[in-house]
Amino acid sequence: MIEYARRANIARATGATVQFRGRCQSACTMYLSLPRANTCIMPGASFTFHAAYGATSDMNRWATRYMLDRYPSWVRAWISANGGLSQRLLRMDYSYASRFIPTCGGRRYASVDIRS
Repeated sequence: MIEYARRANIARATGATVQFRGRCQSACTMYLSLPRANTCIMPGASFTFHAAYGATSDMNRWATRYMLDRYPSWVRAWISANGGLSQRLLRMDYSYASRFIPTCGGRRYASVDIRS
């Protein structure tokens, strides 16, 4: 998660644009924290969310809070409406995400590998 948070911060600082395509599972969801103008979504993209794990319980709680604090309000609302972050996987599909992320259409974007 830390590596993806770092990459998202670099993308934000440099104004990079990220194209969401395919499955984004876990830490790559940190790219959802980028400004809307710097993202686009391709048909079929999806996002999988869960609470942080793999470290101490304190660190896992911190990492989970860190992610939630950085997601846009529409992501936090969706997570909350779907039971919150836990060890259970929550999958947000294209049909929902594309309401909030512009579709890529014919625009060309730098390729950023977001999969985790």
